[in-house]
Amino acid sequence: MNNYSGGQMDMNYRSQMDLLQQLFSRPVGITAVETFFYILVVCTALVGNTAVIWVVFQTPKLRTIPNMFVVSLAISDILLPLLCGPQSIGVVIRGMWPYTTASCQFQGFFVIMLACVSLQTMALVAANRYFCIVRNSNYKQLFTPKRTKIMVVLVWILACSEPAIYLMSGKSYVFHPGKMFCFQENKVSFQSLLVYVYVGLPLGIIIFCYFRVFQTIREHNKATEYLHSSSLSPTSPPNPNSVETNANVQSPKKDTTNGSIPNIIRSISIHSKPDKFTKKDIRVTKTLFLTIVGFLICWSPIMIIDFIDLGKGKASFPREVYVIYLLLGNISSTINPFIYGVMNPSFRTAYKRILRMDVETSVETT
Repeated sequence: MNNYSGGQMDMNYRSQMDLLQQLFSRPVGITAVETFFYILVVCTALVGNTAVIWVVFQTPKLRTIPNMFVVSLAISDILLPLLCGPQSIGVVIRGMWPYTTASCQFQGFFVIMLACVSLQTMALVAANRYFCIVRNSNYKQLFTPKRTKIMVVLVWILACSEPAIYLMSGKSYVFHPGKMFCFQENKVSFQSLLVYVYVGLPLGIIIFCYFRVFQTIREHNKATEYLHSSSLSPTSPPNPNSVETNANVQSPKKDTTNGSIPNIIRSISIHSKPDKFTKKDIRVTKTLFLTIVGFLICWSPIMIIDFIDLGKGKASFPREVYVIYLLLGNISSTINPFIYGVMNPSFRTAYKRILRMDVETSVETT
């Protein structure tokens, strides 16, 4: 067992040294390209997420419960490049770790913490959408402004616990010359596996909540189509902007279908609540779901690479893969502002207002 562990340490050391040599001996052109793209991504994340926060606080109708989570995500996406980016920029330019061990621990702590904040906040978003769409009778009681703020704060505190436990157990973050930032050692231990618990539980919540949310929306759409095709009209004109979950629907006298649609209608009636969700709620749900999809597209390759490296006990991939790894982790901080702009007209209008202000200011200075 000791010989095996010693062999793993030797393989990890050799792989790290090979990556360090490749990092240090890069051609000037490669160094310039990597530096340019990394700084571009960092600046985009800072500007885009700052704009999101500014828009929410400057637009009264955007100060909603879901947008509290949006602001929390934007803050974490600002802090990641702000606190962890400068060290990696120095590494990309100089081809080595030029900072102290304390700086390495600082960067490693916030890389893990802010990744956990983003994922756990998205789990809260999924729970919010679940109660808004599926269990909407409890929504207003659970997600008050005060309780939502408490939830957000608790997420940040919980996210701090994972890297804190890692450091307090005597472990330390080490510089990874492929990833070009400080991260956990490639050694299987309780502390190193704990991060996957912090990842796995939120992912489970996200999958369950959104499965039920889209199942409910799909069932509603089927019921609506059935009622329309059966020429069933309610006693009063429906509100075109709302989707009643407790509509008093009478089944048709004759059913020529296989019975699945009437069952859906009866299910909606049985589980009906006095509240309703609107088309706006559905649109917000789809927008927030896209932020999760974007996050998972960027972070799924990262988690797979980390899991393989941890299992093998060494850096297992070419340096180019780790460069993409670094960029993907930071690109995930840039995509949300674009999603909000595309999917939400209020954000889009506010973005245009910011751009007009910039243009007017530049004209006045000239």
